[in-house]
Amino acid sequence: MIHCIFEDRLQRIGRHIVRVVNASWCDNRRKGIKGGDMDVYRQYDDGREECRGNLCFTPMGGYLLEDTEHPAEWDKPLMDCKALKEPTYPSNKIFSNIGNWEIETVKEVHPGFRWMLDKILAKRAGVQVAEVFENLKAWLLWPECERLYNGGYYKLALSRAFAQATYRKQCEIMQYCKQHPEIQDPGFGEILALMKSGLSQDDYWMIKRYRISADTLKYLHAQLRKGTCFSEEYSLEALYGTYQDYIGMAKQCGHDVTTLYWMYPGDLRKAHDKVMEEKAHLDEAKLMKRNVKYAAAVKKFLGKVFDEGDIRVYVPESVKEINMQATKLHQCLVTADYIGKVIDGKCLLVFLACKGRPLATAELDRNGKLQQFYGDERDRYNMKPDRAAEAALDAWCKKFKPKWRKAA
Repeated sequence: MIHCIFEDRLQRIGRHIVRVVNASWCDNRRKGIKGGDMDVYRQYDDGREECRGNLCFTPMGGYLLEDTEHPAEWDKPLMDCKALKEPTYPSNKIFSNIGNWEIETVKEVHPGFRWMLDKILAKRAGVQVAEVFENLKAWLLWPECERLYNGGYYKLALSRAFAQATYRKQCEIMQYCKQHPEIQDPGFGEILALMKSGLSQDDYWMIKRYRISADTLKYLHAQLRKGTCFSEEYSLEALYGTYQDYIGMAKQCGHDVTTLYWMYPGDLRKAHDKVMEEKAHLDEAKLMKRNVKYAAAVKKFLGKVFDEGDIRVYVPESVKEINMQATKLHQCLVTADYIGKVIDGKCLLVFLACKGRPLATAELDRNGKLQQFYGDERDRYNMKPDRAAEAALDAWCKKFKPKWRKAA
C-alpha cells in the first residue's frame, strides 16, 4: 500500500468537462518504489464516475494505491469516493484552486456557463476546482440556478432537490425568502423546516446543533429579553453555554434538574452564581477530606528530606502542594488522579526542587521501583531530568527505602 497526495484538475474529454483526481507519491527505497503520479478518479459533468481498480480505502490510512507499476483500467467505482468529491473531508488529499487554462476550457465547452462562472470567480479569491465543477453540474441540470446564485442563494442553486421540485413549490420557497430577508443562504431542507415551524434561522440551527427542546429555547429567549441579567450583545449560543454550565453544576450539587424549579430558574445568572458557590463549598469539603486520607497514606515519609547541592528531594505534604506542582510543571498529577493512587497505596509521589522551584516529579511503585520521572512536560527538550536530579532521587531512595502498604 502506498500513501499518496491527491490533487484535482479540470480537463476536456470529448464533449465533457471532467474533474480528474491525480495521486502522486515519493520514492521509497526500502520498498523499492520510484516516485511518480497517476490519475485515479474521474467525475464527468453528466454525473458519471470512473475509478482505477488499484485505488483502495482504509479508515486509518485514507486513500491508498495497491500497485503503481500496473494501473488497473477505468471502471465504475466499487467504493464510496465521497472524500475525494467534497473538499470538506480532511484526508490525505489536496483540493487545488482552478487555473486560467481550466477556466478557458470550461467556457469553451459550455459557453452558456460563462456568466455564472464569472460570478463564482468574483465571489472570493482562490476558488477550488471542486466548487466550480459542482456549480457546473447544477447549471447543466437546471440553468435557472443562475438567478438563485445571483440572489445569494448558493445552497439552493446547488440543490438537486430544489431543481426537481415543482414550479409551484419553488415559487412558495422564493416568496418565503423574500418575506424573510434575514434568512441567509438556506439549504433546501432547512428552508422547508423554517417554513413549517416558523422558527428563525438562529433558532433552527440551535435546535439542530444542540438538540434542545422548544421549551428550553423559549426559556432562553425570555432570559435574553430581561436585559438585567445579560447584555444585549449576549448571543443565544453563549447563553446556552451558561445554561449548560448551570445544569451541570446543579446536578453535581445533588439537585433534581428534572423539576421546573431547577430546570428553568427565574433568573439564570443568579441561579448560576448560587450553584457555583455551592459547588465550590462542596469541592472544598471533598478536598479537605481527601487531604486527610492523603496525609495518613504518606505519614511515615513526611519529613524525610534529602539535599544534594541545590536539589531537594521530598514527599509532598498535602494535596494543595501536589496541585501547585502539577500546574507549574504542566503534569497530570491531579487530572489522572495520582492522589487517589497514593491513597490506595499503589504509588508514591516524590518531588524534586531546585532552589525552591519545582524541578521534577517521580512516581515510585509500592516496592520503591521508579515508574515515571519527568520535569516540565511542555518543555520536550528538557522534560527528562538531568543526571544530577537522577542521582539525587537515587540517593533519596537508597537512604529511606520507600516501601509501604495501603493506609488503613
